[in-house]
Amino acid sequence: MVLLLVEDEPYTREGILTEIDWDLLGITKVLTAEDGKEGLEMARKHSPNIVLTDMYMPKMDGAVMSKAIREILPDCALIFISGYSDIDYYKSAVKVSAVDFVTKPLVIEELMKVLEKSIRQVKDRSEKNECYVMHKSNELAKYIINENAFPNKLMDLWIDYGLPYDEKHTLHTLILKMRHSSKVILLITELAKETSIKACSGSIEIGYVIHVAIPLTNTFLLNSFSQKLMDEFSDEATYLAIGKPVSQPLGNW
Repeated sequence: MVLLLVEDEPYTREGILTEIDWDLLGITKVLTAEDGKEGLEMARKHSPNIVLTDMYMPKMDGAVMSKAIREILPDCALIFISGYSDIDYYKSAVKVSAVDFVTKPLVIEELMKVLEKSIRQVKDRSEKNECYVMHKSNELAKYIINENAFPNKLMDLWIDYGLPYDEKHTLHTLILKMRHSSKVILLITELAKETSIKACSGSIEIGYVIHVAIPLTNTFLLNSFSQKLMDEFSDEATYLAIGKPVSQPLGNW
């Protein structure tokens, strides 16, 4: 889990960095920025899970920065730090759905509790997102091979999932014969991302059906993806079958 600390006061910034037990919290990387403008740039580049930010800073204050971060990282947990207790401060926190806020001078024990709260929130959101991805992937993958599928519904599901269907891609269906296991669909999705292809997968009686969109300029990626599947599931999979290419989702799978 990655945390971004945005604080313009060196003493406060260094105090937080040295006094918090990051390993105990499960924070694997802590990034720092000295003002809101730099903080926004860091957020765009590194996509932190948590942003701990001062409110009043030069160049760009924490409220403006947090609003921009919320637009690009909707699941990021935001925590505000301030030496003031004014109504505008609290309004800003509410507007960007901040997890919590802490006031200066900081009490490390209180900050630890707020960080623990934000970590729980991030984990809860991650689990919900995983469930959503698995549900949408499974729904589409199984509907494609349904003999009674309605073309309009199929295309709606395809587009909603974000899969391409243009002349720049060739589409394939793969069958992975293996016993069912939790989060296999998520693993397949991650392997597809690593291979730079688009894919959806769903559970069927004998294992999993996987539909992939391969760029015509990089057809070798199909072999790369297939090899990743076999390497990942070598202990569980019996075989992997690859269907003939088609040009669009309504083709003869």
